[in-house]
Order: sequence, then structure tokens, then C-alpha cells
Amino acid sequence: MMRNHVMPWLTEKLGSQGIIRSLVLSAVHMTEAEIEEKIGDLLRSQSNPTIALLARPGYVAVRVTAKGADEKESMDLIEKTAVEIEKRMPLSRYHLEGDVLNDLHHFLLENHLTVSAAESCTGGLSENF
Repeated sequence: MMRNHVMPWLTEKLGSQGIIRSLVLSAVHMTEAEIEEKIGDLLRSQSNPTIALLARPGYVAVRVTAKGADEKESMDLIEKTAVEIEKRMPLSRYHLEGDVLNDLHHFLLENHLTVSAAESCTGGLSENF
């Protein structure tokens, strides 16, 4: 219903509002102040895309968000800024919209790691708990 009726109606009434996308880069072993020293000029001159520093336990997330007419334009704006940031400091790309599973898969492959899970104490009957 949303896709077939609501979105076409909103687009007709409001016009295209564009696409907003974000890429989150992870800066480990760096403080917000150290990151700001490295990319301060980008932070001061930002408009589209925007850059936000978000303190997290054990790392600082550097979120790059862009608005474009379509997906490609948004992602091109993000990529250009992300590449410039990555030139200035060591970062890891760890989250691009819904691609967490894909990012994890590539990380595990690149680092020759695996993930395992084990069930305990339920005998396969977890729906009864």
C-alpha cells in the first residue's frame, strides 16, 4: 500500500525530495579532538555532504551523510568525501545503510576469521521459554 499508493501520492503532491544516504567510518584509538585536527577544514566547510563525529565506546564514528537527486548522486558525494577523510587518517568502513551483513562477511574473509554460534540448555525448544 505504501509503495503503490502513498509514495506516488506524496511524490505527486510534494515532488521528489531526493535521497539521503550515510556512510559511517570508524576511528579507533583517536579522540574527537585528534580527528578534528585532521579534518577540521572539511568540518568547517561542509554543506553537502555533512560530516558528524559521534563518540562511541572504544571508537569515534565519523558519519558522512549526503542528499542527492538519486542513489548514485548521494553515494558519489559520500565517496568523494570519505576518500578525502581516509587519506588523512586510518579508518574502517563499517556500516553503509543496510549492508552490515555484507560488510561483516567481507571483514571476516579479509581477515581469515569465522563466526560460530551455539545453542545451550534449550534442546532446540527455545520457543517454549
